Amino acid sequence: MRGKINGRIGAAILGLLLIAGTARPQSADIQRPYEPVILNGSVLPEWSGNQVAIQDLFLFAYDSLSQTWRQVPLQIDEVDSTGSFFGSGDGLLDDNDQLVFMAFDAGDRAPFNDWIDDMSARQHPRLEIVLTDPLDGTTAYLYLYRSNTLSRDGVASYMQYLQAADTTQFAADSVQGLTYKQGHSADTGLPNFLSIIDPEYGLATHDLMDLMKVRIQIKFFLFPITITESNFHALNLRTRIGPVRIIREIEDEIRLENNAFDTAQVVIKFYPHSFVLSGNLRFTAGTGFQLVRVSLDLDTTATGMTFYNPGNGPVAVDARPDSIDPSIFVHPQLNWDMVTGDIGSIIKVIRINLDSLNNATASLYYHDAPSGAADGTDDTGDMVSFGDVGLQLTGTDINGLFPIFIQSFFLPGRRSTETAALLRDQVDRPLQKAIRPQAFDAIPPAAIADLTITESTDFTLTLEWTAPGDDSLGNGPAAKYTLYYATTEPGNDPEAWRRNAVKITEGLPAPAQPGTRQTYTLEGLDAGKPYYLAMTVTDDFGNVSSLSNIARANTTVPVQLVRFRAETRGNQVTLIWQTAMETNNAGFFIDRRPEKTDAWEQIAFIKGKGTVQDINRYEWRDQVEHPGVYVYRLRQLDGNGRSTGGPEVRVNVSVPRVAQLYPNYPNPFRQGQSTVIQYDLPDTAPVEVTLRLFNVLGQELGVLYRGRQSAGYYRWQWNGRLNDGRLVAPGIYFLILETGNRRLIRKLAVLPF
Repeated sequence: MRGKINGRIGAAILGLLLIAGTARPQSADIQRPYEPVILNGSVLPEWSGNQVAIQDLFLFAYDSLSQTWRQVPLQIDEVDSTGSFFGSGDGLLDDNDQLVFMAFDAGDRAPFNDWIDDMSARQHPRLEIVLTDPLDGTTAYLYLYRSNTLSRDGVASYMQYLQAADTTQFAADSVQGLTYKQGHSADTGLPNFLSIIDPEYGLATHDLMDLMKVRIQIKFFLFPITITESNFHALNLRTRIGPVRIIREIEDEIRLENNAFDTAQVVIKFYPHSFVLSGNLRFTAGTGFQLVRVSLDLDTTATGMTFYNPGNGPVAVDARPDSIDPSIFVHPQLNWDMVTGDIGSIIKVIRINLDSLNNATASLYYHDAPSGAADGTDDTGDMVSFGDVGLQLTGTDINGLFPIFIQSFFLPGRRSTETAALLRDQVDRPLQKAIRPQAFDAIPPAAIADLTITESTDFTLTLEWTAPGDDSLGNGPAAKYTLYYATTEPGNDPEAWRRNAVKITEGLPAPAQPGTRQTYTLEGLDAGKPYYLAMTVTDDFGNVSSLSNIARANTTVPVQLVRFRAETRGNQVTLIWQTAMETNNAGFFIDRRPEKTDAWEQIAFIKGKGTVQDINRYEWRDQVEHPGVYVYRLRQLDGNGRSTGGPEVRVNVSVPRVAQLYPNYPNPFRQGQSTVIQYDLPDTAPVEVTLRLFNVLGQELGVLYRGRQSAGYYRWQWNGRLNDGRLVAPGIYFLILETGNRRLIRKLAVLPF
């Protein structure tokens, strides 16, 4: 009878039967922990078009807290011009090829000048992949590198493919992701085993599945024909196996009374927590389709689970009849249904489009009963229905095109309807992808050519130069200067002179736009000595220019103060100065002002040594709250109360690189006392900041602070009281700082009074 009914019945049946499908769980602490991301080679014009070997592409995520890179699983499947994954590939990236990875592997945005430590990768552009959630606007980042020296050794594989132990039963294979294992019948190639895995404990449930049930009723001339899953016989199986997904193509023959009736071929894509079935099913007019039903019937292991969909639930899975609303949504709305319990959850998201299908009505099929079937056909399998759920099409001579999309998720443990609805929304609005090429800079900045001495005063030299251009990535400013000086001439070997010279990196001005004149005053030099000075320029990628021209000058008259400088670390500024001798010295005032204001603020007084002849060293530390450039001034006070203005030094307190919540101190502290809480914020634009207190049971005790703050270093005292004035009891607590899309946690302890 092969070919006598040309409606491609087999393809329609086998496609629909997998609607009942399987499901999978979430993992990482990210907005989209179950979503696979697929990029076609056509969106990578820098590399696609047979330009790059697939084996030379590697995917990395960046951790801004530890400033480290982590290679993540990447799969590149070659696709031929017909759309097949099973053609002969050439090993080169083409426009049709697909890059596949998981959204939960994405990380933070990397600084443009922070690259993996691989010379080959730095010789090519990298691609910054920006993932944006259209539901809440959050973003995550991944970086695609090209290298012929990197390796995938040690990179995890999320998928396992288990071939049939008996080679004569080739279709008895299994696919295992992070949260499920699905096995297939040797006879039909259709699913006959399903187990949900909890990845945290590596534990799997028992087999939940009885059968994937298929019911097809056709009125062929005057003769009714009924087809079930037992009429399917596996002919051919092909797989493409990778670390992120497995593509399984099964070809089945439908037999009636041992005669070939039709064939079908369906491709399913399995991911770590789900599988996806999509395609077009065609029903030819005149074939006589009256009923098409595909459903997943569970077994007694599912007793105690619960069924839900938007119109039903909770419905107990217990092999007892239930009253069910069979209505479902059609395009453009998506459907979801779920069977959930302590042993796991199966959640399906289905798109049903009847626009091109004639004479058909779609409905939910659900049957929970000790015998029989809800559509009047004979039952199969164990003859008992446990939460038998699927899709049903009914009509007279159903014909036309039926586009179908099903994504089935498998999650450990009991799940809420909110989880199912969120998965539906995420499938409906997948992550948005943007690709941004970035280049590595290996070219050093231009060298300074006009370093000159413009002023020579008491133990100081004032330098002036023109800021040079940066490099090939743009004509902006460089990153930093380094100053070298010594009392010996460079001679014929300037590099040897530089290695032995005094090196200054702190306190120098930041490089300005190319062509800008800049100055710096070097202090604390010895009187009456000749000095030779030179500078280098470093860019953001760490490339260093050659040595500038050598500037020469003499220092002049000795003064009491011989050195005054500043060092910065985070928001801490350390002022250091020395005196050659002191006469009637009461001490030093320290004044501070932001560079953009003229108003000085006296912030400290440091007691002097009185009258001494030897060298004395002083040090004082200041902490500032907001990033910026600050000017510090030292004023000397003698024993008669006279104050003399002294030198100034500029420091740049940079914006914190990462958000940090520091351990409080003291920790532990006693009930009724206070403790200091400190944190850093890197966000230049104000963000919402919330500091909450939780007990060890995870219960929120109160909000210690909520408000909008911008980049800075924050420090405040907490008196151990909640908002209502109550003292927290002795015990262990957790501080949680939430800012933007970040969440930082620190433990604190309160001792009895």
